Amino acid sequence: MSDADRVRHIRKAASKLAEVVADGRDMFDASWRHQDLAAYQPMIIGEAAGHLSEEFVAAHPGLEVAQAKALRNVVVHQYDDVDPAQVWTALIVSVPEFVEALPEPPPIESPVPPLGAGI
Repeated sequence: MSDADRVRHIRKAASKLAEVVADGRDMFDASWRHQDLAAYQPMIIGEAAGHLSEEFVAAHPGLEVAQAKALRNVVVHQYDDVDPAQVWTALIVSVPEFVEALPEPPPIESPVPPLGAGI
């Protein structure tokens, strides 16, 4: 899997988290579904970030890969002690900052030539 693919996965997960944030803190606090979604997506972000190439990370010094991996590790390894208030803070502060430091991935090239190509 390429760095561009991993960036796409991170951005997709962050987009889902933005929807949770858009629903508001009261909904987040009241809904285990929102809390579970908000815990799962950082796992994707941290896992994908952890597999970005050294060259990619070096080229983007503002990218806090260690922080993304640490959040993933807390959710995975300390699942019984995850504080929803800390998750919310990550949603509104850490995740947006991480995504902001990511470059836009190049467009996905279609493996199928456009209709009429090569005629």
